Amino acid sequence: MRNEVIGGFRRLRDFGGRDTPGQFWLFAAVVLGLYVSVGFAGGVLITYPLMEAMFAIQAGAEPSSELLDRLDEHFDGATQKLMLFTLLTTVSYYALMAAAVARRLHDIGRSARWGLLPIPFAAYAVVAFWVTWHEDFPTHWLFDSAAAAHALYGLAVLGLIVLLALPGSPAPNRYGDRR
Repeated sequence: MRNEVIGGFRRLRDFGGRDTPGQFWLFAAVVLGLYVSVGFAGGVLITYPLMEAMFAIQAGAEPSSELLDRLDEHFDGATQKLMLFTLLTTVSYYALMAAAVARRLHDIGRSARWGLLPIPFAAYAVVAFWVTWHEDFPTHWLFDSAAAAHALYGLAVLGLIVLLALPGSPAPNRYGDRR
């Protein structure tokens, strides 16, 4: 069990070859666990000052102008930091998973390009939401198209998961032998 995870980390830049379902899913579970843990811890650390000010108001503290200014300042800063942190952790997650997905797709006889299927939808949704967030008068069609792109991204990821769950061939294929 530990060998599959360590092997997955050792092969982060190895896009060739094949991974069995057991090798892939165990590595994917560990990487997903790391992603969720780091994301949660980072989110709490970034938003803690904001939560602290909100709890003070909720506990009955008089919302003085100083406290409200502090809350407003923390909200603006926390939002930007949280967006950047989310972007960095998500890109890191994709980087960790890219080679493993390629090897798993090779095991079922598919090109690693199938792993790129969700990327255009995610990229469009991120850019569209960013534009919508920063416009003074955002247009509804842009927001709606970003939401549709998110839905299509979800369907593409679901399709990719189905592909990754297919049993591979124990026999050699054009991508080599199983390890």
